[in-house]
Amino acid sequence: MDGALYAVLENQVGECVRDVAFCGDRTGTFRPMVACGTLEGVVRLFSLEENNQPKGSSRRMVREYNLNEDKASPVYQRSAKVHALESVDEGRTICASVSSLDYNIYEEVHKVLLMDIETGRVMRDMEDTESEVLEDGDDGAITNLLVLDALFGHDHVIASGNAIGVVALWDARCNGGGGSGTGSASSSSSTLPLTKLKPHTDYITDMIAAPSGKKSILTTSGDGTMCLIDVRMMKGKGYELKVKHRTEDDNDDELLSMAVVRSGQKVVCGTTSGVLNVYSWGSWNDCSDRFPGHPECVTGVIKVDEGTVVTGSSDGLLRVVGVQPNRFLGVLGEHGHLDVERLVQGGGGGRLLASLSSFDGVCKVWDLGVLFDDDGEGVQGEHDGSDGGGGGGGDDDGDDSDDGDKNTGPARKRGKNKGAHKIPKKKASAAEAEAKNFFDDLL
Repeated sequence: MDGALYAVLENQVGECVRDVAFCGDRTGTFRPMVACGTLEGVVRLFSLEENNQPKGSSRRMVREYNLNEDKASPVYQRSAKVHALESVDEGRTICASVSSLDYNIYEEVHKVLLMDIETGRVMRDMEDTESEVLEDGDDGAITNLLVLDALFGHDHVIASGNAIGVVALWDARCNGGGGSGTGSASSSSSTLPLTKLKPHTDYITDMIAAPSGKKSILTTSGDGTMCLIDVRMMKGKGYELKVKHRTEDDNDDELLSMAVVRSGQKVVCGTTSGVLNVYSWGSWNDCSDRFPGHPECVTGVIKVDEGTVVTGSSDGLLRVVGVQPNRFLGVLGEHGHLDVERLVQGGGGGRLLASLSSFDGVCKVWDLGVLFDDDGEGVQGEHDGSDGGGGGGGDDDGDDSDDGDKNTGPARKRGKNKGAHKIPKKKASAAEAEAKNFFDDLL
């Protein structure tokens, strides 16, 4: 899509990049950056400042921290691997989940580290030393991190999900001279999880905060289920996790990604078969709608507005998809024929989207502003919903929702081009032509 590509961030060839996070240097004038973490134990920071560079150009790496070479690192010389990244303290601190081999006990250990982006110094080192004994072949690596600022109004608490279905909460406040935004914990603050729960029987694939300030998170898993988990701070008893709802276990598809749309009434899940499952909030037994069309698994789903998401797929394309009515609206960009393994939204007002292909180590940053009208209200020229969409029943019935908002989202702008989606056409290339033909067949 013309003008959508904002920047290209290139890691070392042959490295396996696992996650990205938006962050920033606030020591002076704010400098936006993106952090990339690799299975080689490296965290790299790339600047998003344009500095007279053309939009869509490669951006320079400004810092690199190798946990396997830093003698001050708690995982020094332990074959450290970075699995997931998040940013806290207004972007000053990187939270990284790391696994490494402890040669003293010849076992894999899994940690959550808080690193200063200016120096790479590890300010907090947390480890679940009381984890359960794993079965042969299982790996308890922490594969997902989620800052719970949307739930509590601060980023002191981080949720994690691991490869055996465990959800845990961690205290993100730094001891002794940590970042100013998170406050400072006492020296006796526990480096163990605040609490944990095992709601799934397989690896956790995605975690998001529930909308409208509800003290809950949604998790999806390779076991094909989705859980709504209450996150409560009990007076005098610390934090508590409790499964409130869980979808049925008879789903043949793994659920890989999700987003909440339609003012909290619908949850869109990407699956291994390429179908988008749409769940109605409060009706968790089975999905209320299914939208096929992606030729391969949907590894990422990011909300653009209440009726639109961007999906990342194993065929390398990032698609713009309308939800109820269901339809493909266009292609935001591509990673060639390489898998899109991760989508992360960030930047000012969430107007940037980072997509990651670990096979070539390339992270691309996209400007979602091309999907909005000038006033920022919704996708340009979105259909008014008078037709039935491209798949599924598009059910908009009154959900049996215990806490979902009954609104259906803000009204779309309707100009003289009503019903005509105005996303710019992609430049001609073999891959783009193939994508265009694919959408023509569906529509």
